[in-house]
Amino acid sequence: MCEWGIKNYQPQWTDSATELLKLVTHTSLVGLQVQALWSLWDEEHDEWFNDAPIVICTQKEQLEFCATGLNEFSFSLDSIDLSALVYWCVDEAPDTKAFRWVRQKNPEFRDLAGKVITGIEIIESSTEKDMQTFLGLEPWILSGVALELQDERLEIFNGLDCNMMSRRQQTDQGLKYTQVPIW
Repeated sequence: MCEWGIKNYQPQWTDSATELLKLVTHTSLVGLQVQALWSLWDEEHDEWFNDAPIVICTQKEQLEFCATGLNEFSFSLDSIDLSALVYWCVDEAPDTKAFRWVRQKNPEFRDLAGKVITGIEIIESSTEKDMQTFLGLEPWILSGVALELQDERLEIFNGLDCNMMSRRQQTDQGLKYTQVPIW
């Protein structure tokens, strides 16, 4: 299977905070040390291609996070070959533009390497009544995850059909953070 041109990518899509909580809980993330953050890079425009997953490599596993649509999020492990070219949303062809996986180029996130994951939170966003009715949404929709990294933080969340990252907790009153239990 080729998901968006990423060979062997096996996203575990969910629109449920409870399901994402289960996926994350079944993986022992707390205590893992971040080795590097990877993202798909558009070399032609010299920018992060934020439709693609964000990959966090640790000493044990490769953590793959991705948002899509309005309220879908995926957490998967070890399915992306970071050395392979990606031909986004098309079949591979010699005349098709390819993207490359690169270690995070944004200096704001580069210094997270070496940090240990000390906690995880699931992020949900509130939806207005009109949106709930019009789109058939629940009052709270899945937005993303927050990783606590010693004295740092990394939030990976849905930016309306793309991935967004932040080093700070979002201050929007319409957000709810649920701590993932540490076993």
